[in-house]
Amino acid sequence: LGLEERARAIPSVPKFGATFVMGDDEKTSDFWFQPGPRGEASFAFNIERAPFDRMLIDAAADAGAEVHQDVAVRSIERLDEGGVTLATDIGTVRGRMLLDASGQSTLVGKHLKTRQRLPDLERVAYFQHFRGVLRREGRLGGSIIIVLCEEGW
Repeated sequence: LGLEERARAIPSVPKFGATFVMGDDEKTSDFWFQPGPRGEASFAFNIERAPFDRMLIDAAADAGAEVHQDVAVRSIERLDEGGVTLATDIGTVRGRMLLDASGQSTLVGKHLKTRQRLPDLERVAYFQHFRGVLRREGRLGGSIIIVLCEEGW
């Protein structure tokens, strides 16, 4: 689909690894992504979500996919190797395959009754973006910083 070329066109911060730090200590541990299969440097794109989603939708449409946006799926009427049929706000939609991008709503998981709640898994995350903070030098400058503490990370 040409996604890498499209992703490179979106403003981003390249991440070549991650930095872990204990919440009560200044000591850090840096981890680097391993080189790819052809020896190229491995990195992750840190891209804002909305432009990333737009890129994926546009690439799918350019490749011939029929894309429906802002349409609620009411139920999955059929889902098997022969295709998919959905009841939606705009009527019945049929296709060869379904990409479930419903996140924690787990549309397909609910339909297949495979969704499981893990009682000990707390789904809470805190994150922050800062302005005016100096980045570390070189390749560490884009690393995600993960702060570990007694309660988690």
